[in-house]
Amino acid sequence: MVTPLFILGKQRSGTTWLANQLCRHPDIAGIQHQRHFGIHESAYFSSVMGRYGSLKVPENFVEFVKVMAGSDYFRLAGVSEEFLLSMWTTGYAEIFRAVMNHFAEKSGAKYWLEKTPAHTPLVDTLANIYPDALFIGIFRNPQEVAASSLKLETNENPNTVNSKFKRKLFISRNILSLSYYNKKLKSFQKRSDRIYTVEYKEMKFDLEKTLHHICQHLGLPWNDAVLGQSYKPNTGFKEKSERKALITNSEKRMIAILTLLGKSTPLIAYEAMNRIKKSFNSRRSLPEAFFRLTNLEQEQS
Repeated sequence: MVTPLFILGKQRSGTTWLANQLCRHPDIAGIQHQRHFGIHESAYFSSVMGRYGSLKVPENFVEFVKVMAGSDYFRLAGVSEEFLLSMWTTGYAEIFRAVMNHFAEKSGAKYWLEKTPAHTPLVDTLANIYPDALFIGIFRNPQEVAASSLKLETNENPNTVNSKFKRKLFISRNILSLSYYNKKLKSFQKRSDRIYTVEYKEMKFDLEKTLHHICQHLGLPWNDAVLGQSYKPNTGFKEKSERKALITNSEKRMIAILTLLGKSTPLIAYEAMNRIKKSFNSRRSLPEAFFRLTNLEQEQS
């Protein structure tokens, strides 16, 4: 049986970088594509699980299969619609594991790796449905996360951050979300030995040492291939100075205050707010990245 391995952490914390490096190990398999900067996020447990109701209901199962078979993630995993239909009466978690096992076994990997930042609040759920799963969490400096997130938003959705007020609102939400994700990881770490955590700054300072420790934790032999690079870095910055200049002094002070506030806010309060948020987004659209390759093919045809 192939072991599930989940990379968790806030968006723009280095999850893509870490996942891509680990996927270069011959014993680790992850769904990757150039259009997704290497590792592809499944968003399965945050956006799909439970979305179609009980999969024992034929109509629900057929709808689920139609959508999943056309998604980038399942297509890149190499599974057909027939493969998915053959698993009728099984549940969401069992189907995802079967798909990932199928993908990993083709290369003889011992682990299949999944990376979706939005799965971080679901770490306890993932641990329960996959009792043998292991986790790697990554932490990054709040100001760096804010700068990286702001840069990405400026490039992709400039209208949402085109004023001082919008910028500060975006940064505030980002930092409070970061605090929640970090609290969730640290809480799980206190209760379980199934998670190994790393700091982004440690990866930047000594990537080889960080990856050595992770391989040891996973019980894998060291392989120099993990130090190579298969995909270009997922960053919008060309120079370090550009990142430092992006956040204003007043925004830096705000980040510092919000970080302290986030640390003092009980995890139970974050959980309550997250449940309220989910109740308003119970059937929102699937993420754009779900069908990026499909849309690209349509544009080119």
